[in-house]
Amino acid sequence: MNKSRITRLKTRKAVIFPVVFVLIGLMYLLFASAATSSVAIEPELGVISSNASIRSGDNKASGGSSVLFHQPTPSGGGVPNISQVGPRGTLTNSTCGQLAPGTYRSLNCTGKIYLQSSGDYSFIDVKSPGFGSQGGGANFPRSGTVTLDHVETSGLWFEDSNGQGGQVGWTIKWSKLYGGAFQALRPKGVGKIFVSDTWLLSDGTPPDGAHTEVLQHIYRADGKYERVAFSRQPVSNNTVTAVLTMENANNDGGDTQFIDCEIGYWNGSSWSKGGGVYQVYPGLSQWVRPRFHTSASDAWYNHIPPNSLVDPVYL
Repeated sequence: MNKSRITRLKTRKAVIFPVVFVLIGLMYLLFASAATSSVAIEPELGVISSNASIRSGDNKASGGSSVLFHQPTPSGGGVPNISQVGPRGTLTNSTCGQLAPGTYRSLNCTGKIYLQSSGDYSFIDVKSPGFGSQGGGANFPRSGTVTLDHVETSGLWFEDSNGQGGQVGWTIKWSKLYGGAFQALRPKGVGKIFVSDTWLLSDGTPPDGAHTEVLQHIYRADGKYERVAFSRQPVSNNTVTAVLTMENANNDGGDTQFIDCEIGYWNGSSWSKGGGVYQVYPGLSQWVRPRFHTSASDAWYNHIPPNSLVDPVYL
C-alpha cells in the first residue's frame, strides 16, 4: 500500500470516530431527558363531555377523583298502539296448567299456567288467565328465565319478603297485563325485571285504604321499563292509590329506569289523568322522556320529582 493511501485512511478514521462519539452523546441526552421528564395529566381537570361526570372521593384514583362514563340513554320512541300488543294470529285452545320448561306458541290457555321452580320458559303469542308456581300460590323465586312475548294475561305478583324476588329472570315484551281492581304487575324482593313495549292496565274501585296501583314495587325490587303504558283508573275513595309506586321512598327503585313511558288512564279510546291525588310515588327511580296525563304538580308525590328526570312532558 503506498504512502498516500495510508494517509487518506488515517484522515477518514480521524473524522469518523469523533462524529460517532458525538452521535452517541446526543442519543444519550435525548433518552435521559425522556426518562426524567414527564407531564402530569389528570383527565378530570380537562373538559368533561356530556356523557361523563367527575367522581370525587375515589381513593384509588390519582388526585382523589376520576371520570365516570355513563351509557347513553337509547331513544326508542313512544309506547306501541294497544292493538300491537298481546297474541297475534290464530290460537289453539289448551288447558295448559302445569307445564314443563320449554317454548310454547300460539295457545289460548283455558286455565292458568303453572311454572316449575327451575328451567327456562318462553311464551310467544299466548293468552292465559294467569301465571303461578307449581309449588302453589303466586310466582315465587325460581332459577331459570321466563320470557313473555306477545302475551295477554292477568296481574303478575311475585312473592318474597326479604331475599331474591320472584321476578328475577323475567322479561316481558309486546304484552298486555290486566290487573282488574288490583296491580297488573307487582315485583317483590331484591331483583330486577325487564319490561318493554307493553301495556299494564288496572281499573275498577279498590278496597278503601288499599294500595292498588297498576305497578307497585315492594321490598327493594327494581325494573327497567322501556316504552311501557301505565294505566290506572282514577280513584276518588282511596287517594293513596297512584298509577304506580316505589313503595319505600328510601329503598325501592334504586336501579329502576322508566324510558319513553306513558302514565295516566286509558279509557279504551283516549288518555286522561289516572290514580289518586298524585300519579307516581317515584322512590329512587330514574325517568327519561315520560309522558304524564296530568299537571307537573299532580304527577309526583308531594310535588317532588325523582332525583333523575329528563325531558318530561305533562299533557
